[in-house]
Amino acid sequence: AAAPLLAATKSQFEALSVGRIVEGYSLTAAMMACIVNPLTGVSTHYRYDVSNPTSISSNNITSLVGDDEGNLWIGTLDRGLNRLNPERTQFTHYRNDPADPSSLSDDEILSLFLDRAGSLWVGTWTGGLNRLLPGEDTFERFLHVPGDDSTIANDSILSILEASSGDLWVGTRGGLDKLNT
Repeated sequence: AAAPLLAATKSQFEALSVGRIVEGYSLTAAMMACIVNPLTGVSTHYRYDVSNPTSISSNNITSLVGDDEGNLWIGTLDRGLNRLNPERTQFTHYRNDPADPSSLSDDEILSLFLDRAGSLWVGTWTGGLNRLLPGEDTFERFLHVPGDDSTIANDSILSILEASSGDLWVGTRGGLDKLNT
């Protein structure tokens, strides 16, 4: 197992869940992404197209969150994270690169959350919790280390929520963690 880039201290992790829904937007996961603009009522369908490198990376959509710049972040079950700039209708892909410890830790995305500071938190199936800082293209990883209670309880991140205090609650397959941010 790879060592974490950042091992949080025990005080940072304690033991909620739920993700943030993009206000006004809806998404279907029926083998495609269907994004509905709440202002116009127009729906646009996006499907993976092997011949188009700027298409969505997968039709298996698991999560969606919007940022303050108007981008939509889309997690997939099997091919990483996508950023859609609605004005350009092109997707930027973020994938795991085993040779790059600053890449996304796992391509199986379960949850997404945008915190009040603008950081995007990405929960994965087996790669722990990832944080993408605003304006960056690299990820900070938070991983479970067996026998080390100062790390997250499990590398399967099911849900993420920010408390009014700014602390981050992380629901995992091994319990509930609280990250003091």
